[in-house]
Amino acid sequence: MPATEQTWRSMKVLHVVFGVSALVMTFATFWLMAKDHNREWKDWQLADRKKEAWMLAARRDAKTDQYAGLMAQLQRDLRAARCLPIDKKQIEAFESVVKNENARLKQAGVKTQQIGFGDLRKAYQAYQTAALYAQEAVKALAGQTELRQTEAGHASEDTANQGAVEEDEIGRAREPFGDLAAAQDNALAARTGLFDAMGKFLAEARRREKLLVDQKKFVNADRTAAVSKLSLLVGSGASQAEQDEVQRTIDQFDNRVSALAEQIVHATTYFGKLEASQTEMDAEGKKLVKKLDAMQAELSRLHEQIYLDTSNVGEWVTRLPILDALYNGNIKIDQIWLPDLTLNYNFSQVARFDRCKTCHQAISQTAPGTPTDPAYPAVSPSQREIVISLDTPEEPPAEESTDAGSSRTGSSQNGPSRVGREGDMEGLKRNYGFVLADAGIIHYEDVTIAYVIPASPAARVGLESGDVILQ
Repeated sequence: MPATEQTWRSMKVLHVVFGVSALVMTFATFWLMAKDHNREWKDWQLADRKKEAWMLAARRDAKTDQYAGLMAQLQRDLRAARCLPIDKKQIEAFESVVKNENARLKQAGVKTQQIGFGDLRKAYQAYQTAALYAQEAVKALAGQTELRQTEAGHASEDTANQGAVEEDEIGRAREPFGDLAAAQDNALAARTGLFDAMGKFLAEARRREKLLVDQKKFVNADRTAAVSKLSLLVGSGASQAEQDEVQRTIDQFDNRVSALAEQIVHATTYFGKLEASQTEMDAEGKKLVKKLDAMQAELSRLHEQIYLDTSNVGEWVTRLPILDALYNGNIKIDQIWLPDLTLNYNFSQVARFDRCKTCHQAISQTAPGTPTDPAYPAVSPSQREIVISLDTPEEPPAEESTDAGSSRTGSSQNGPSRVGREGDMEGLKRNYGFVLADAGIIHYEDVTIAYVIPASPAARVGLESGDVILQ
């Protein structure tokens, strides 16, 4: 039968069928991947995470508002505390620790670098002078403030009808504050110099301690080598004389290790005494710094948690199919393994896996500061809408003027101005004790309370963060 190029089926039709089949298969593959990836529980977790981010942002703003004045006052107190004169007995105690250690080393025949007290005493004298000047500036400020208040009381009737305060009067009113700030800056700089002078003794003590520790490590290494040599001699059947000689070397290493260990104990104790003496000079400052660090740590923790609960481009990309292998966020199956609560599958006891919390994220969450109170208690529909009455201020809130002369509570032709909105928010906060959020928790357009100031009129009537104002 002669060869022919004729095929059983039309190649053109086969090409079309193959192309359409490939497209259908590609579409089906991507559709299956999308269906497998876009699980319903992810939508629930994203919605819950958005709600949690809103609540955390409200708590952060409330804490920021609450801590603003406290942190500013603590900063002022810290600045003032570190400008107080230091008792000379504390410096003498510091020098006594150094002298005692030098005497001990001299008696033990240890040669070490000696640091004189000249720089320390000079730095102490400079700090005492600057600290006393800062105290005088504080007294002067207090006296001038009291005098100005008295003069203002006597001259209130004469100045009732005058215009704005003259610039030179404002400048003279600020002069005492400037003198105090300059005096405190000088005292803080002198204090840094004093602590740097003490730091030289601390650095030398730390250097000597580290040197002894390093020497002990090398001696231990040599002892280990000698012990290994002795083992080889015993194994090879060497003479008793050779073994005794190596054993004497090991004993010498043991004595050196014991001596170095004793010296390390003395060096560590010496450094601890110096550090304690220096810390005692800044005891009040350490307490204030600890309080500031606690507030800043709490705010930082809220910032980090808000970031984790907020979507961004990078996080969205790593949640895509295939790329989700790189994802390490909090949108994932929440699984609890219960090995003692088993299921019987054909006479086989299989541990139970509970994944309910994957969707019910807040079911075990407690309210901030409480171990058992639920974060989102169940409220019946009939109790979700309440009518409250806020106490009206005794006097109408005063309008605050801006630099341009406009009122903060005014509005423009196109609606409330930004300055007006800020003025209204500040008025709500100042007069009623609550702040409105930029958006609602569930619905963006809901007028929602962001946070409530404790002991304010809003707090007394029971308003809470997340409440929606209907009318």
